[in-house]
Amino acid sequence: GSILSIILLATNKNSRTMTTDTEPSPTDPAKESAPAIEPTPASPTNNKRKNSTSSAEENDDVAAPSRSTKRERKSVQRLEAAYTASASQKPKEIAIGRGVPLGTMEHVAEQIKAAKMKGSELATAHNFCFGGRGKDRLKKTQLLEFSGYLPPKEKGASASKQKELDEPLEEKFTAKANKMTIAGLKQMCDFFDIDRTHKSGKEDLVKCLLHFIGCPNEKLTKTYIKTSKTTTVKKQKKKKRGGDDDDDDDDAEGMEIIDGKSVPTDSALRKWVRAYISCFNLEKVTTKHALDTCADKFGVSHKDMAATGKKKVLKGMLTEEMSLK
Repeated sequence: GSILSIILLATNKNSRTMTTDTEPSPTDPAKESAPAIEPTPASPTNNKRKNSTSSAEENDDVAAPSRSTKRERKSVQRLEAAYTASASQKPKEIAIGRGVPLGTMEHVAEQIKAAKMKGSELATAHNFCFGGRGKDRLKKTQLLEFSGYLPPKEKGASASKQKELDEPLEEKFTAKANKMTIAGLKQMCDFFDIDRTHKSGKEDLVKCLLHFIGCPNEKLTKTYIKTSKTTTVKKQKKKKRGGDDDDDDDDAEGMEIIDGKSVPTDSALRKWVRAYISCFNLEKVTTKHALDTCADKFGVSHKDMAATGKKKVLKGMLTEEMSLK
């Protein structure tokens, strides 16, 4: 029995060694399971890149000798000369007009110089005379040199011929003035010190403005007319002192100086009140309207009329003359 057990043990050992030799080793699974690696085919993009690089290399080899030649340098055109020429340009000269320069009229020149550089009055006046916006720093200088939009009269030209030459400019500036409002026209007349007495309608204001701007003349200014009236009053006073008759007709249009203010005389006011009542409807007449009309007629302010007592005199005359009607 012991011999048989030894034989069986020997046979079992042999069978175990046979199985271990035939079975794969558990430590190398990747060697058996890993598939064979095949070479990948070249993609068309890679071929193109290779071809392009190879063609570029060939071109470089071919074009290499041309690098030794000198290339002509292109000349660059510079604009320095044109810039300096434009910068050194002189300001535009003001054309000579038919009248006198506005700067020679003392009160007009003061108005222009006192205007605000970027104010609406200066801009409107400059635009009306010259057109366009213009540079702010040159507006006052140009206006002071302005002497009218009408050119000097041609020598030997007849009145009809001169009128024909002036017609295009007259039409142009008339169209400009007609686009303005009544308030704007009054403001423009006051800016240039233009006398607009008895000018209340738009048509009259347009004519008044164009008459001055076309051919500036100091005699058309409010200051000149007021000064001339004062001179007339002084002459009349001298005549009275010399023994002239003191008739109503002699000083009907006269002025007098009271407290340094030039105002109409009582006889002049009496004559004006009679004319006023005959012209206006008495049912619609008011003291304010009469005072406004009287101030425009004689070129005086309401303040001066009130300070000198002429306002009170005017009211009394109106009441008296209206009661007679």
